[in-house]
Amino acid sequence: MPGGDFHPWYFAVVAVWILVCGLGVVLFKKIMYSAIAMVFCFLGVAFAYALLNSPLVAIIQILVYVGAISIVVIFAIMLTEVQTGKLELFFNRQTAVAAVAALLGAAILAAVSLSANIG
Repeated sequence: MPGGDFHPWYFAVVAVWILVCGLGVVLFKKIMYSAIAMVFCFLGVAFAYALLNSPLVAIIQILVYVGAISIVVIFAIMLTEVQTGKLELFFNRQTAVAAVAALLGAAILAAVSLSANIG
């Protein structure tokens, strides 16, 4: 990187943070927890931009996504009616199949990324 201050370990930590928060967005059963995980995911993306020496993009990420879009989503969640019912109505039997397919796709992407010869 120009400037020589890129630290791959910091970037790996931020990448794991983004992945964990992204999984939280998808896997939490309460929608408010998913919205909070989305906020932390957006913050992680902003930190990744900051590590890549793009402070303007990081600030815009925080202002637009964390400051505006996340708040609108949280307000929409708070203003809509609470749905009641059994969890079986909201989560179907295909969750396990979808999780296996997602992990398989992630493994294929990781294998292709690691085997690529990038100059």
